[in-house]
Formats: sequence, structure tokens, C-alpha cells
Amino acid sequence: MFQAQLLLGTHTVLGPWMARGGDSMIITLDLVATNGTGTEKLKMEVFTKVKDASGDGTAATLSSPTGIDTNTVGRTQATYNGLNDLVRYKFTAAGTVGISYLFRALNPVFFDSVKP
Repeated sequence: MFQAQLLLGTHTVLGPWMARGGDSMIITLDLVATNGTGTEKLKMEVFTKVKDASGDGTAATLSSPTGIDTNTVGRTQATYNGLNDLVRYKFTAAGTVGISYLFRALNPVFFDSVKP
């Protein structure tokens, strides 16, 4: 979905709204390169809202042990559940001016939760 994006430290980007494919999803962030070496990290979150609602939506419920907040090159996954009609990503680059993150967000995997 997001290929070869470069995000600089201290910036936040919201992705476009997309229709959900199930009430849960697995997201994958592939951090290709970064020049951050300390506590600077790239954070990826999921926001959701009903189709007719206005505004930025609300943070989706994280169901995996941890979210995506990394400065390690490679892939990191997180699972969210309880999604509404629409979902989108929020990328936040922590750090100072001069820190950069080259990343891609792989296509999400949607699925329906099984309830007893």
C-alpha cells in the first residue's frame, strides 16, 4: 500500500481511508533504512470510523502484545480488532530534524474474529 516512503523526524502522516475487509487486521511495516540510532522510532497506528462519521476516527484496538514502534530495520507486525467500516494508517516519525525513515507498509491482512 505504501511503497518506498521517506518520512523525516518530527513529522506525522495520515494515510487515506480504506474499506475494511473484516473486523480484524494484521498490519506489517517494513523499515528499509533509518539513520536514527538512539531512542528515535517510527510508529505505525491504525485508526477506524464508521462510514458516515466525520473527522479523524479513533485509534483501533490493538490485540497483539505490542504495536509498531521501531527503529530496527526489518518487518514488524501488529494485530488490531473491532474495526469499523473504514480504516487508515498513521505514521509518526519521532526524533529530531535530520532523522529519516525509509519504509513501506505491506497490504493488510483482514479477517473476521471467531466468536463462540
